[in-house]
Amino acid sequence: MDMYSHLTEEQGANFCTYETFRKALREANVSFTRLGSEECDMCKAYSLHIKECHVDAECQVCSDHGTHLKNAEESRRAYQKDRDRVAGEDETLVSVDMMRVTVLPILPHKDLALKTVTVKFLEKGHTSMSADAVHQVVNKFLSKKNEVADFQDFVEACAHASDVVEMAATDFRDISSGISASRLKKLAGEDLRPTLRKMRAIQARRGEHRLFMKESHEQPTWKAYEITKVTFDEMEQPPRRKVERGVNRDKLDKIKSRLAPLMKPHKRAFWLGLEGKNVRDLNG
Repeated sequence: MDMYSHLTEEQGANFCTYETFRKALREANVSFTRLGSEECDMCKAYSLHIKECHVDAECQVCSDHGTHLKNAEESRRAYQKDRDRVAGEDETLVSVDMMRVTVLPILPHKDLALKTVTVKFLEKGHTSMSADAVHQVVNKFLSKKNEVADFQDFVEACAHASDVVEMAATDFRDISSGISASRLKKLAGEDLRPTLRKMRAIQARRGEHRLFMKESHEQPTWKAYEITKVTFDEMEQPPRRKVERGVNRDKLDKIKSRLAPLMKPHKRAFWLGLEGKNVRDLNG
């Protein structure tokens, strides 16, 4: 039974509406998510494998799955530790689903002069987090809408979950890679190259040209990597974008020709006003 159903059962069906209940939780900065509701492909494959595994010694699949679960448990403990502690005056703690970057937390002004940025990764397939609650609310209101025809419809759905700030092109920066291909190649030759597969946490420090990494959340110290170009200036601010990235021309043409005629005129204007460009389709 969910909390709202439990509340109305105890207090009566007319005690409050679900929308009032949701707003009260939001004002109290309380969110809920169902841990374990996602399905892990690796665990699913293992559950099928173990039924047919007749190897006396531990096989590679079983060994890899054991490592996977160990990493999942470590990352969950690290997440819960940060979730349960009170952030200091000079820090901000947020959870972010980087697979859904349309909705990201807004850092307060005190964070504009950050000294360090630490990113901790949850194990693939075991990524339930507080941010999921926001996406669940957004998805709920998107499904309730009769039609999601333009960007404003999406903004309105997001506004039900949190305060929304629409971003313009100038809110983004044109960041060029400062990574040195030769340094990465040298590290690879020594079997020391940092890889996403091994990263459990990374840290960037203001004024520091090295990248710091941990291969375990319980690793006591950070390992530093010299991977930036000699000419890279970590203190230089990247320039702000002046124009929008644009929409893939072929995709936009299909939307205009196939979907726009089905939209209401005032919704159609959004798509007709977009400019198609020779850029990669981000959803392709």
